[in-house]
Amino acid sequence: MSCGAKRRARPAGKVAAAWGLAVLLGTAAPPALAFLNARTQEVPNVLSVGEEKVEIVEDFDPNPKRDGWVKKNVRVRNTGNVPCYVRALAVPSTSQVDCSFSWGTSGWGAPDADGYRTCRAPIAPGEVSPPLLSGLYLDAPSAPRDLQVLVYVESVQSSGFPNAQAAFAALRGEEES
Repeated sequence: MSCGAKRRARPAGKVAAAWGLAVLLGTAAPPALAFLNARTQEVPNVLSVGEEKVEIVEDFDPNPKRDGWVKKNVRVRNTGNVPCYVRALAVPSTSQVDCSFSWGTSGWGAPDADGYRTCRAPIAPGEVSPPLLSGLYLDAPSAPRDLQVLVYVESVQSSGFPNAQAAFAALRGEEES
């Protein structure tokens, strides 16, 4: 038998399998190509960015009363477009003048380890917090004084957090303990 004859003597099963595979690929390719070439419908993804911004609102009477009382009503206004939690720290600018703060009666928690007081409820856009301070007492109201009350405020969006402590912990990259 010649070499050519050996080549022609292939098993019939292999030839049938090859033809079956060719037919299968020929019938499956057009729908697959159509699927891959089909235009998909665009779906717009509209996102809005929330911005929390706050400002300190103050009602201040610089003239102390006879007993040393100075009216200084300090609150925080949410000027952003999302509800936010706030915390604030109030400190005297100098230790040369003795004074004591009269803290707001409700709405703010006790000072934390850093001295910040946290507003218990989130503040809605455009809303104002309860008073952080209502005033202060000077030890010697008639003595010359150079005193400022410095108020530092931090805010964080309230969405996604069960309370202010969790929100500020996340802001610091920590988990609430």
